[in-house]
Amino acid sequence: MFNAGNIKLNEKAFALASGTVLAILAVICVALIGLWPASTMRFYGWAAHFDMMSFVPLRQVTFFNFIGGVVVMFVAGYVVGWVFALLYNRFSGKEATA
Repeated sequence: MFNAGNIKLNEKAFALASGTVLAILAVICVALIGLWPASTMRFYGWAAHFDMMSFVPLRQVTFFNFIGGVVVMFVAGYVVGWVFALLYNRFSGKEATA
């Protein structure tokens, strides 16, 4: 039988997975903005519950801000994933695997 009390998270692996997922989402986001900029921003505004069209002006996506955004999202996901795994292991009384 599955016992959740036996689970411990490898912080590095969880952080890499989280960073990778956010980087992939950043690529999808840029693709949507590149294909349908106004519609995508309206949708994001609807999802975030505020008018993004007046808050964030539409900018042209360049190679460098695309790469920069993907890197920033990966790092943010890595940090959040690592902290999540660390806290999970601490709160559950488990130590992380090497």
